Amino acid sequence: MQLSHISIGGGITGTETIISAINNIISNIKKKNSLKKKFIFGLIDKNPENIPGGVAYGFEKSMYGYFNNPLRLSPPNFKNWVLLKKNRLKIISYLKSNGGFTGKLWIKKNKKILFSSNNKKLDELYIPRVLMNLWMEEKLCNIIKKIKRFNKNSKNKIEIYFYKGEVNKIKKKQKAYEISFKNNFCQVLNYKIINSGLKKIIFTIDKKINYPIQSISQGIGLGLPPPKQIAKKNTQNNENYIWDFYDSGSTSFLIKKILKISKYKKKLKIYFIGYKAGLLEALPELSALIIKKKLNIKIICSSRELTSIQIAQLSLGKKKYTLKILNRKNLLNIDTAKKLQQSIHKELELTKFYGFKKYDAWTIILKKKIIFNCLKNFNNKEKILYDAFYHSRIRNETRFTYPETIIARELLIKNGILALG
Repeated sequence: MQLSHISIGGGITGTETIISAINNIISNIKKKNSLKKKFIFGLIDKNPENIPGGVAYGFEKSMYGYFNNPLRLSPPNFKNWVLLKKNRLKIISYLKSNGGFTGKLWIKKNKKILFSSNNKKLDELYIPRVLMNLWMEEKLCNIIKKIKRFNKNSKNKIEIYFYKGEVNKIKKKQKAYEISFKNNFCQVLNYKIINSGLKKIIFTIDKKINYPIQSISQGIGLGLPPPKQIAKKNTQNNENYIWDFYDSGSTSFLIKKILKISKYKKKLKIYFIGYKAGLLEALPELSALIIKKKLNIKIICSSRELTSIQIAQLSLGKKKYTLKILNRKNLLNIDTAKKLQQSIHKELELTKFYGFKKYDAWTIILKKKIIFNCLKNFNNKEKILYDAFYHSRIRNETRFTYPETIIARELLIKNGILALG
């Protein structure tokens, strides 16, 4: 089968690309009389349960996870969607059924704020990461319904297919590209849109194999890259070894493992390599589980530098921070990736002098789209340099996270449950 476009990866990038392309096609065809055409789209993911949302926002894999920034820093269209009454109710429904101990605590602390009209307090809410999955799923369901309506009333046709498979090669074939799969394994997915429950689109495997697949254009959304494999073969084969924490199911998968093993082992040790997102995300639910179930667990964490993510929390009782280095006057002179990275570093360091936190400055930088505006001044060489080197340096210095993760970490260290080394 030859497709017009295929998205490799069922995350935000892949799904949003297809939705935008179909909307543009429908809009443009309505404006003019075009020749009869057929547009065929495809979306591939090795794990259908990740559609839409990918590893970062999959319904199962983002369980117990919260966004690293409060609602005020979310994209406006997403924020507006979250604050619709039906979606506020979804948050409560999700946390009651899937949020674990931390979900019940979130409801207790934030339910009144969630249903209030106090915009300042609403802006500071940290919401469950699964909301991105539910938002994208609603958009996907809407575009499927829109395609059906369009096909009934137009001589042009639009089709969309979903596939299960792991792409390992894209090869040029005259006017199109052939998509090859690991172990030559590719399956077509059937889908069904339902009205009940939180999940609205259900995928099932079709026995039919539609292979090979060709497409005129492709979009690749790689999502979260897996960590470097440093374990020996015998360790990798151990059923209790988790290599790619997020891809395996993150906190949800870890909790299931612990509950299973704790039935026949009185003392457990959990060893984390790394001191950042993977460890921190798991700690609030893990901490609550240990206390509620009275489990005898020792958590050990090792890292080369033991440099963790900083708490995403503004200074209390202070006026808003004003940018000193990255102000309007100086922005005109930032025309290289190195200048941008150094300016951000100086700005963050200056916050201490004025009695603020780094997060105060970073919040303003994000709100004013400083990085985006600077990138517009870069030539192609500097843009490549930014992507290849300086973006990661800026990210390492500006990684902030949901405060409850830091609170849980400090509690576990204080109680001698979490040891660092």
